[in-house]
Amino acid sequence: MLKSGDRKRSGFTLIELLVVISIIALLLAILMPSLAGARRMARTTMCATNLRGITMTMVVYSQEWDDAILGGPRTSNVAMLSNPEVAVATLASGFSDANMPSGIIQPLDWMSGTARVMGVKFDEGTSAASRANRFHQLNGGVSPLTGVKNAGVKIFRCPDNDVMATSYPTGFCNPHPMISYVTALGFQMRTDPSVASSYRYQYVLPTTFLVIPGSYRNKISQVGASAGKVFMADGGRWWNGTGAITTTLTYNTTSPGGQSSDYGPWVSSAYARSYNYIDMSNGDRRGDSMRHSDTRKKGVKYASLRMNLGFFDGHVETMNGQDASNPQLWTPMGTSIPKAEAPASGSLGYSEITVRYWGSSDPLVIR
Repeated sequence: MLKSGDRKRSGFTLIELLVVISIIALLLAILMPSLAGARRMARTTMCATNLRGITMTMVVYSQEWDDAILGGPRTSNVAMLSNPEVAVATLASGFSDANMPSGIIQPLDWMSGTARVMGVKFDEGTSAASRANRFHQLNGGVSPLTGVKNAGVKIFRCPDNDVMATSYPTGFCNPHPMISYVTALGFQMRTDPSVASSYRYQYVLPTTFLVIPGSYRNKISQVGASAGKVFMADGGRWWNGTGAITTTLTYNTTSPGGQSSDYGPWVSSAYARSYNYIDMSNGDRRGDSMRHSDTRKKGVKYASLRMNLGFFDGHVETMNGQDASNPQLWTPMGTSIPKAEAPASGSLGYSEITVRYWGSSDPLVIR
């Protein structure tokens, strides 16, 4: 007969189970931030890979088309203009929102040109419905023309982009994922003194804002050091003046850039399109585009935000928001930018952007 002290134990006591559970919970608490950080880093790396693929496609396009920069109304979307080389070009005869050239979404559409170089097939129709269908096929979302739910071209979608957008004005496209990447608008534009105040669909700027050299012709060889100039970066939000997250497919938007291109995060929030819409009472949407950090809280410093940038030589960098806001990265060599276009005194970004990059200079001359 076994003595009582010789009996085998059949399980854990309640106290032992509680101790084990507590240890597991403690280990999870220790490991979870590391796992979350690893997942975030993986998404940032995947995004950088997307940008590298798009940027290298732009380089291929440039090699085929006399050094031209893909994604502008005077390069890959030139079919919409009657004469792209005159100072203030006009829309080619017969074109409107209801009838655009085949395979173009809007003047600064980079997706169609990139997809074409990559061999991706899409709706190349000329109607507004076809343009909306084309946008959804490339970017993702349910087409109003076909009713098909499109995943979009995989490398056109940043894995950290979880923002939904609506159409502005209405009638062009259904709610859809916000476009993930935008080109640097300064390299897609030109300057002309005769343009007094209004922006035009061919994107010639008045000389009171961003003064691009008159000899600039939207070519990579003219941007400056290609390894230090941004072709495309995380971005995508378009501001319709009310704070809503929108997309505009109109060919003659009064706001340069639309959802496809943006001046860069150096610009004042008064001119925000993708980057610096800041209304501290209603929303701070900088994290929609500078989205690879561990916080999207409003009011944080630019240095706490992170984003990916693809350069004209094909390489990609992940930068914090303060370093990425350097206007030297976003505009052609020889451009000058008045200090009034940067964040104003007393506003978020003034110390990190305006003071750091303009200092006492006015205007800032781009090297």
